[in-house]
Amino acid sequence: MDKTVGELAKRGFWSVAPDDPVDAIAEEMVARRLTWAPVLDGGSLVGVVSAWDLLHLRARGQSGDTPAWRACTYKPLTVAPDTPAAEAARVMRESHVHHLLVMSAEGKIVGIVSPLDLLAERPS
Repeated sequence: MDKTVGELAKRGFWSVAPDDPVDAIAEEMVARRLTWAPVLDGGSLVGVVSAWDLLHLRARGQSGDTPAWRACTYKPLTVAPDTPAAEAARVMRESHVHHLLVMSAEGKIVGIVSPLDLLAERPS
């Protein structure tokens, strides 16, 4: 029986605020060994910011004081907690993303699922 992303998702995750400066976000990503973080405003999803977004911003000559909301990707891919793991894997593969936000019906983040989370539950 296929597990759902709600069962596999990481519950504790690091997030950033819309006004956090991108240089501070980059430093924290390096320290935490992360490549991606949700951007939340009072618990509501604004978007996601990735290391790629930050590199792209800096390559365009933007300041390290630029706020996260100017660098983030809006409307990131999300899945419901009852989404089968196999479906989440298909979405990741076809969309070329490495994380999916697991969102409740109320629009709150339940957790984050990555390919490693899905591989850990793969039958042997």
